[in-house]
Amino acid sequence: MTRVCICFYGMVQRSLKYTLRSIEHNIFQILKNNRIEYDIYLHTYDASISNSSRSSEYNVPIDVNDYKLLQPTSYIIESYDDFNNNFNFKAFTEQYKDPWNNNYESFINWIREMNSHSEVTKLWENKKDIYNFCLYLRADLMYVTPLPVQYIMNNLCNHNNVLFTVPWGKYQGLNDLIGIGNCDVMIVWGKRLQYLHEYLATIGNNSEQHVKYVCDKHNVINIDLPMLFYRMRANGFKSYEAWKDPLFNDLKDQCIRDGGEINDNFEPI
Repeated sequence: MTRVCICFYGMVQRSLKYTLRSIEHNIFQILKNNRIEYDIYLHTYDASISNSSRSSEYNVPIDVNDYKLLQPTSYIIESYDDFNNNFNFKAFTEQYKDPWNNNYESFINWIREMNSHSEVTKLWENKKDIYNFCLYLRADLMYVTPLPVQYIMNNLCNHNNVLFTVPWGKYQGLNDLIGIGNCDVMIVWGKRLQYLHEYLATIGNNSEQHVKYVCDKHNVINIDLPMLFYRMRANGFKSYEAWKDPLFNDLKDQCIRDGGEINDNFEPI
């Protein structure tokens, strides 16, 4: 029996009430239909307010207990204040340029997210041998095409050391919104915060190039994942993703052909 590990990370409760139905339909049910068992691991912070000027989110109330909707096998709820007070952000902000030019707001959120990657990885890495592959998924994504399970498994049979990322929003690197791959690869992906200093000292442009830097360092093969989704903000706004641009129509058509038709009719809970 095939068994996979699913990891959710970051501000899981941020907009889960909008995206849960798409996760259930296009992730969980697809795995069940293919007779694939799964365990869910989760790390989030206990924040009850979402603030992000880049996403036009200002003091949006969120319920940390929404993480329970995902019914995790194992989870960590980390103190948002403790992490912010104890992590040495200045070791980065006082040495390196701000890739997003917004007074390091997005930069610090990036570090928080990668810490969440690292913490959720600790929950399952000692059990990696029971899983055929691993999925790192954001809970604030509206998944509008199905998880292409057979595509993933066929490629895993033909390649080792593989990371699947979607073929849009690369920004001269690799899309960092989700990652799927062999368990050893996903441990590297999940712990990439440890390479941030050396990346920033040599390239330092954005989070997508950071993913590519880590993959190149570990000889990880990247394979495009034919899957479409978009970010849902805590205020209910939909993010405009690169695949919606008419310039990417061919790529979008390929994702639909190899993955599945678009379904964007998911109601909030």
